[in-house]
Amino acid sequence: MAGFANDPQKSRLAQLWVEATGQSDAFPIELVKDLTLHHEAAPLLGHVLLDALEEAGFAPDEVAAVGACAETTELVGLCVLFAAASRGLGIDAFQVEGRTPSALKLMGPSTEERNLVLVIDGAGPAQVAAAVQVCQEAGGKVVSLVQLLAEDDADVDSAAQQEITALGIGLVTLFTVSDVVAG
Repeated sequence: MAGFANDPQKSRLAQLWVEATGQSDAFPIELVKDLTLHHEAAPLLGHVLLDALEEAGFAPDEVAAVGACAETTELVGLCVLFAAASRGLGIDAFQVEGRTPSALKLMGPSTEERNLVLVIDGAGPAQVAAAVQVCQEAGGKVVSLVQLLAEDDADVDSAAQQEITALGIGLVTLFTVSDVVAG
């Protein structure tokens, strides 16, 4: 398991992810929902995501809301909302819901004229593009995409990642499987 010596929160979250899988070489993204419902993992996930956004160059007041476009990650925004509140920040949560791109709708507080971060795990490129469009149509600006877990370092070069990169929105990755397994 990875030892993030400079980041004990990230290290502990990686450990909880491994414990949730029962193994250290497979990390189904479906487990994110389980982690967001865990008393220790949920706040850690929120803090680790906020820290990653800061490391990517976003000041705390540059992000107004964090949301997701897949059912498996729908509670990540709440993890960030509560972690942000513990830091004295007012960051909202939202969810892009719907089974097909044409049926997507944005749930949560108004995103009009606000900077948004969209968690994309569990969503394909078409779903991500459609979710970005829904956010834009609601008046929001998606300033960053977040991938909680990349299968490996090669994912950055996959065709799906290239399609997502073509959206012109920066991508922040919290973990790769090798990050979590290494150590």
